Amino acid sequence: NGTWGGWGSADMALGQTTGVRLSGEGLRTDGHYVEQDNGSLEWGRTDADTWSSTARVLHQFDRGEADVFAGYASRQFGAQDFYAPYASYEKTRAFFATARYNRSVSDRFTVEPRIFFRRHTDEFILFRDNPSGYTNDHVTRKTGGELRGLVDLGAGHAVAVSAEAAYEDIDSRGLRGGVWGEALGSHLRRRASVAAEVDGHRGDWRWQLGSRVDRRTGYAARASGSGAVSWAPTGSWTLRASSGSVYRVPTFTELYYTSPANNGDPNLQAETGWTWDSGVEYYNGAWSGNLTYFERYENNLIEWARLVPAAGLDPDPWQATNLGEGTVRGAEFRAGWQTGRGDALSASYVGLDKTTTLPAGMEGKYSLLTPEHQVVLQGTVVLQPGLSLTVTGRYLEHSDGPSDFRHSFALDNQLDWRHPSGWFGTITGTNLLDRRYEEVPGVRMPGTLYTTTVGRSF
Repeated sequence: NGTWGGWGSADMALGQTTGVRLSGEGLRTDGHYVEQDNGSLEWGRTDADTWSSTARVLHQFDRGEADVFAGYASRQFGAQDFYAPYASYEKTRAFFATARYNRSVSDRFTVEPRIFFRRHTDEFILFRDNPSGYTNDHVTRKTGGELRGLVDLGAGHAVAVSAEAAYEDIDSRGLRGGVWGEALGSHLRRRASVAAEVDGHRGDWRWQLGSRVDRRTGYAARASGSGAVSWAPTGSWTLRASSGSVYRVPTFTELYYTSPANNGDPNLQAETGWTWDSGVEYYNGAWSGNLTYFERYENNLIEWARLVPAAGLDPDPWQATNLGEGTVRGAEFRAGWQTGRGDALSASYVGLDKTTTLPAGMEGKYSLLTPEHQVVLQGTVVLQPGLSLTVTGRYLEHSDGPSDFRHSFALDNQLDWRHPSGWFGTITGTNLLDRRYEEVPGVRMPGTLYTTTVGRSF
């Protein structure tokens, strides 16, 4: 598979008040070969070449601290069937930087200004072997600032207020049949927001109430709110619940993207709705667990939809559209046991049920991809001090799609070794049963694969 990678990080103290962290990571792979139905092998076009680096500086003052972070990432990879049933290729570059200053004006009042900037470029080649046929080249930028204030009201209560402004734009050009022109086009958005939140954290009860108002370019001002409460009657049990409103404006892709397989709609409206959840958590020594149930109700749900293709006919392109309503119901469960030695067992389950008001004879892309059931079983045994073996089994069932995508099971393991001198190593085995399965419809995952990592901390 020609797979290799490396990473490293360094934490340094500059005097008594300044800390610096530097990190870097890289990965390269030739991808894997996929066994076809006739028994032949074909390159899966899953090659990738990615690397990233970050830097962070933290400086402490008498009554506050300054925190500056920056990161850069470069990724290019085969995008077979990511967005359309073609052998595609994608190259992205991203730079992000943020600075934050936190200062205690008094014993009960803290202010925190923050600024950020992000620049992202994305070159997407729909037909890898014919780049001039269809290529999109995007540049997006986003910058903004926020001023927060936190007041300790005493008696276990606090209030926070904030004001924020952000600017986002896109410049997107396309290559069609060897001729450059406009793709998604040039667009910008401005947003201004104000928010307030009050909370209580006294005794066994904790609660929070918050509200915010957002005003975006092309959209009326929108208010949203949230609330949450938790109760810990004992040191082992916690009961919790929360609720909040849902508001999402369409992305530039959903508004303006056009291709042989997907078409946006510049007249899309924003999604609205509300959500709630409740759950219970348990922790007592070696045993832990949690159970959560949640529901989300959506209006003007944004979905990519099309007519169900007739047998033997090519499907129509996906069309971005506002559906009338959508509902998601789900539950999450996890139980675990761990000894002081490090031996552990855990089991988890996630179930989702998604319904939408799609007209008869239509199908939705997101509805097809809903993971209806996921079960994960994991066990770790400590073979000797510094050496442990973990085995993980994962079953996933989607709501629709090809059989290798709709039902999948994978068994993985990992052998971890750590030495007091700082040396460490892992041997990871994935898909040990050599099963045929897909995480993206139409793209088969590799067969049994072993990777080895060796490193040292000092």
